[in-house]
Amino acid sequence: MASSAAGTIRRFAMWTLLPLFACLRFKHVQISSELRVENGFLRGRCKQGKRRIKGTRPAFEWSCCLGLNIDKPIMQELILLQEEYAQRLQRPPDFVIPDVVLDSHGKMLASSQLLMRPMAIGKFVKTLQKLCESCGATEVEAKQYTTYSLRRFLPTVAGNLKIPESMAEAVGDWQQATSNRPLPPAMATHYNNDRVAVAGDIKTRLLMAVAQLVRRNKSAEVTWDSLRNSFTWDDLCRWKVPTFAGVAATVSSSASSRDVPEADSQAESTESDSCSTSDSEFDMEPISLEWFQQTRNGKVHVLQKLEGSALIPWCRSTAFSSHHEERGSGVELGCNWCTSCIQRAPIAVTRCIQARDIVQS
Repeated sequence: MASSAAGTIRRFAMWTLLPLFACLRFKHVQISSELRVENGFLRGRCKQGKRRIKGTRPAFEWSCCLGLNIDKPIMQELILLQEEYAQRLQRPPDFVIPDVVLDSHGKMLASSQLLMRPMAIGKFVKTLQKLCESCGATEVEAKQYTTYSLRRFLPTVAGNLKIPESMAEAVGDWQQATSNRPLPPAMATHYNNDRVAVAGDIKTRLLMAVAQLVRRNKSAEVTWDSLRNSFTWDDLCRWKVPTFAGVAATVSSSASSRDVPEADSQAESTESDSCSTSDSEFDMEPISLEWFQQTRNGKVHVLQKLEGSALIPWCRSTAFSSHHEERGSGVELGCNWCTSCIQRAPIAVTRCIQARDIVQS
C-alpha cells in the first residue's frame, strides 16, 4: 500500500511502517524531527527519550531503511511531507504523523484531508485497525494491530533468527549512552560511534529476511517457525543492503532490482529468480497520465486529483494559489518532471515515466 496506494491512504501506510521499520514507540515518532537521509538510511532525532537522567530525558538519534525496493525509496516521502508541513505552518513541524479528517463512518479515504496537528495515538490505532479490516482482516485480527505490536515486530524477528546479543540490542537501542547511565552488556554496540547507522543496517537485514520468506512462499502468510528454520544471521550478513544513490536530490530511473536484493549464495540467487514474477505486477497497460505546468518553463507536475477547477499535484496536498499555464496528458520525451511528484505518485505512474528514461536529475 505504501508503494501503490494513493493519497492519504498511501501516506498512512508509510506512517504505519515507520514505528515498525525504526522500532520506535509512537510517542517517540511523534516528537521526532530533522528527518533526513544519511548513509543510505532515513534518520531522525527524537527530542526526548524515555529514560530520565538527573531530571531530564536526553534526546536520541534513530535510523531505519528507506525501503526494500531499490527503485522505490518509499520512506523518503516522509521528508517531503515534513517540508510541506513546514510551509503550511510557517515553522518546523513538531510531529511526523498529522491528524486526518475521517468520513462519517470513521474511515480514511485517499482524499482525506490532513490537519496540521499531531494525530493522537488512540485515533491512529483505530484508523489502523479499520484499514486492516478493509483489507480483509477480521475484527479480531485487526484488534491485534497496535503501536505496541508494530514496535515489537523487529525485536521478535531478531529473537527468532537468534542474532548475536549485541546486534539484537542495537535494534531497539533508542537511549543515548551517558556517563551517568550504566551500559548493558552489549558494550561494543553502545560504544560504537556509528551505532545509529549500524542499527539501521541490522533492522534492514531483519526486514529483508521477512520479505525474502514472503517471496519464497509467494504468500504473506508466514509463521515464526518458518522464519526460524529458513535463515541464520550468517545468511543475513551476506546480503547486500539496498542503497539509494543520490536519493535526496533525484529519483533513480533504474528498475534492475526488486524488493529484496539477491544474496551472494547460489541458493539465494535461485530463490530470487523464482520470485521474479513480482516484476510482472507492474507490467500494466499504458495508463492515462495527466500533467500540468504552473509556468511555461516550470516543472511538469503529475496530476493527483481535481477539486472543482483546482489541480492538485502529487507533490502537494493542496492546489497552488495561482492558475496553471499549461495542461496535457501522456508522456513526452524531454519533460522536466517534478521529482517530488514522481516520488509520491503510485508506482504505476512512476514506472510509466521511468520506462521512457526521462526523469530529470
